[in-house]
Amino acid sequence: MSAGSTRSPGSPIRLAPPPSAQGHPAPGSLGRVGMHLPWSSVGGTREGRELTHALVTQMGVEVQTITPGDQKTYPKQGQKLSMHYTGKLASNGQEFDSSHKRNKPFQFTIGLGQVIRGWDEGVIKMSVGEKAKLIITSDYGYGAQGAGGVIPPNADLIFEVELLEIL
Repeated sequence: MSAGSTRSPGSPIRLAPPPSAQGHPAPGSLGRVGMHLPWSSVGGTREGRELTHALVTQMGVEVQTITPGDQKTYPKQGQKLSMHYTGKLASNGQEFDSSHKRNKPFQFTIGLGQVIRGWDEGVIKMSVGEKAKLIITSDYGYGAQGAGGVIPPNADLIFEVELLEIL
């Protein structure tokens, strides 16, 4: 789907990376590097529940745990995942896509460029069963081109995601 195209209601936004990705490290090249912060240090709650931790990667992705997973089973590069998600624009909270509305989990393989690099870097920090919020800067989202006529250029994104299983 090109940056200026439109999509029909209910059709998914393609989570593929933007075509130009120069000047950035390869997705996942930083491995499990990140910084854990207690959620109280970043502030806020989610629907009355205190978020427990936030992980800030070195790639412009923040992972905020909503519900912990098993905290033992973490995905690795090359593994296929099944996830539910809802994507929103950080600027105004407008929802642009949701696997929940299609009643079908989204599946992809980590590190193959099948998704935006913010996903590749963020989901590898989650354990199976975890629900988290991925806050992704535009350079690890869709960049200057935006996507599908619904994600404007240079838009920061928020995804609420759940890692259902490693396939």
